[in-house]
Amino acid sequence: MSQSPPSPESFSSRAFLERAADPAFLLNAKRRLRYANPAFEKLVRQPLADLYNLPCIRDRRVEPLGQTLAPPPEVLAGNIGVIRRPVPPSRVGPPWWDIAFFPFRGPDGSLLGVIGRIQVVGGESGPRARALPDPVLQLRRKLGQRYSLSRLEGESPASRRLASLARLASRLHVPISLVGEPGSGKRFVARIIHHQGPMAERGFVSVDCAGLDPESLERLLFGEVGLDSARTGCVYFRSAADLPRDLQLRVVEWCQRRASDTPRLVAGWHADPAESVRVGQTLPEFAEAVGLFRVDVPPLRDRLEDLPRLAGWVLEGTGKTVSESALAAFRRYAWPGNLRELIAVLRTAAERTSTELIDVDHLPEPLRSPVVPVDRPMIQRSFPLKDTLREMQRRLILFALRRARGRKAEAARLLDISRSELWRRMAELGISEDGWRGEMTE
Repeated sequence: MSQSPPSPESFSSRAFLERAADPAFLLNAKRRLRYANPAFEKLVRQPLADLYNLPCIRDRRVEPLGQTLAPPPEVLAGNIGVIRRPVPPSRVGPPWWDIAFFPFRGPDGSLLGVIGRIQVVGGESGPRARALPDPVLQLRRKLGQRYSLSRLEGESPASRRLASLARLASRLHVPISLVGEPGSGKRFVARIIHHQGPMAERGFVSVDCAGLDPESLERLLFGEVGLDSARTGCVYFRSAADLPRDLQLRVVEWCQRRASDTPRLVAGWHADPAESVRVGQTLPEFAEAVGLFRVDVPPLRDRLEDLPRLAGWVLEGTGKTVSESALAAFRRYAWPGNLRELIAVLRTAAERTSTELIDVDHLPEPLRSPVVPVDRPMIQRSFPLKDTLREMQRRLILFALRRARGRKAEAARLLDISRSELWRRMAELGISEDGWRGEMTE
């Protein structure tokens, strides 16, 4: 290059950088951001006051912008350098930034600082909405009709409260925590909130925090279709407590700089987030950042008045209906698997019967077994010991298998039992060797 590095004296007057159309910034000898011109602030959509002293090094512990602005080794050695990097926080392009680095040194040859100049290549940087094809828009509008608030409304007080909270949540563009037992329908509620909100024509991204490895989670959250994509309208964290702590911290940092047109965050929790924080699984900053508005999703046993309506929704389009005797059996059952279990029971029964009416004979054994009916207040407040212990044991084994990524020896160690004992209990509880993957989804 014919250009020469600027001297420290030339930088003492910043007028030329202030008026420059190209984004420019200054790093000190410790590679910390000490100055950025207005064009830079406009590019990154953040004021210098929020970025001052930002470390600019290639370290995964540093936020993406700092990694992108990090000078390459030849610049630290005193040479001018140009490097192309994806627009942060993405790891791929386009668009890219072509960053020219100009080092300047003191009389003794030591590095005093680096001036950087950015040129955007391959499109505008930052979130930018592109026109979607008409078929895609029509599909998303159709989904909006399917995921309507009327799906949550029902006869039970619990359903009415849920519909009311979901309606309010859809109007607020703030992070939301959905708290409910496994299978209670948190992801379905998240979809309704998204499709009834202001970004319904953007995509819904579901992130399986328990089922994906950390690298896949990072690519999904901070890649082309994640938090910084102009086509994403909502990011749903399934089993939010299982998100690795380093990614929890990155999400917190993203929340601190999020703009009004960035995706909505919805976090699904199997239990109170405060308990996950107490045991050290979840960072308190993460629980707070994704939980500005809380919606409790009730278990199916608290929505027994809605069973006819829910059954009709599940069987919609099949031509099947449920008999009164089958509905009576539904009301006597505890539904430990919640809405997910009801859906599985109805779909299986619909496949097994050749008639239009689903009766008691078409139901699985646990629902056909006669039980003593109880008043609804007792259903909501009682905990049958045998069923409760069985369900707790099942959840603990699934939790251990999920933690061990399916490795039986490791899961047995976590449960403090032998491997043969683990296999025996899995057989008793109906947990197949690989079935835990599907059973842990919401």
